[in-house]
Amino acid sequence: MDVMHALTSVRAVLVSGLAPGLRDGAADSALAMRQKYRLGEVRCEDYFFVLLSRFMNALEAQVRAECQNVGAFLCLSQSSERAARFLLCSSPAG
Repeated sequence: MDVMHALTSVRAVLVSGLAPGLRDGAADSALAMRQKYRLGEVRCEDYFFVLLSRFMNALEAQVRAECQNVGAFLCLSQSSERAARFLLCSSPAG
């Protein structure tokens, strides 16, 4: 989760660098730097997705293990609520 928080922070910095926009007739160096910021932001987003997918797969495996002897619907419902609380409580703003 710490890595996901760090990626979110890095993306925020990169997006803030893109916020001013470009004026007409911007220099090639400004265009090149803007493109590098955008590529960095996209790569952070891609890596975040990979980490989130791994997290959800691990959570699903845990749920399956817990649901072996319990009614599947009840167990999945409780696990979904627990995952939502975990994600909300561990967000940088929360």
